[in-house]
Amino acid sequence: MKKNLLLLFLCILLATFTYFFQEKKDQEKRKEKELNEKLLSEKDLGELQGFEVSKIKLFKRNGSWRLEDGHPASTENIETFFEFLSRVKVLRRLKDDEVKEKDFKKQFESTRLSFFFNKETLHFSVGEKLRFSRGFYMEVSSNEEKEYLIAQYIKPDLVYNKEDAETTDIPYKEFLNLFSLNKDFFRDLRLEAILEIENIDQLDLKKRVSRDVSLSFSKETLNPSVPEGKSLNLEFIKGELLSLLSYKAKASYDLAEDQALELKAQMLINSNKQISLFGRYKERTGYFVRIKDYSRILEYNAHEVKFFFTPFQEFFH
Repeated sequence: MKKNLLLLFLCILLATFTYFFQEKKDQEKRKEKELNEKLLSEKDLGELQGFEVSKIKLFKRNGSWRLEDGHPASTENIETFFEFLSRVKVLRRLKDDEVKEKDFKKQFESTRLSFFFNKETLHFSVGEKLRFSRGFYMEVSSNEEKEYLIAQYIKPDLVYNKEDAETTDIPYKEFLNLFSLNKDFFRDLRLEAILEIENIDQLDLKKRVSRDVSLSFSKETLNPSVPEGKSLNLEFIKGELLSLLSYKAKASYDLAEDQALELKAQMLINSNKQISLFGRYKERTGYFVRIKDYSRILEYNAHEVKFFFTPFQEFFH
């Protein structure tokens, strides 16, 4: 992930805490100062270990992001997620008497965003939109404090009508969409990420209409043998294989073992990474990939899985 986007949002997050703690003039100054120092201190907070949104937890493990079940997370989509979060602008902190007039408990239950640091957990929740402005209520809390703010989501590409420029709910609704993301948004659904292969030496294509093929990249050998007068087209094969592994599946589904699968072809990488291509899953036709010992079925477009069907004669030139 580009660190600048994450750091940008964390700066906004910490600056938000600083802002409303400093605004509490009628509270104990000493406590306020200690909290400010704590929230701004990387030593006290520690490194960011993970975050949770829509009951989906992601953690940083060995320098890379993963979902709670260990599935690799999409760096690109996490970056997009933080980019949208960075558009939130805090307008002001609600005073104590304003908070007493509102019943905030219920409106913050379904829109919670949590950040897990080594020594602290910070929570953000979005409440109702204000009737006469683009602002909305936000609850911010740590292990020790809870505050209510009025914030605004900045949507730079939005064209406003003069009549509703100050009250439109379009930015607010876009921001709320972040709290309804599913796991597929955060999963890295590329085969190369799921398989975690560092080096490809052996490739076998089996159970397909065209003849089976076995290829050794290190030995530069092909079985069946390359016809006399021809040479192995390694550049083409590597390019097509890497393209297949780099495509992101357009959807993923829970694997149902009792479902009839129509096998189209099978691939074996390095003798231990088995990938099977099916033409039907749960009464749906299409292109579905199953990886051995992986709990989900991945769906692809036809052009993304064409390498499975590469004719034998294209392996040489």
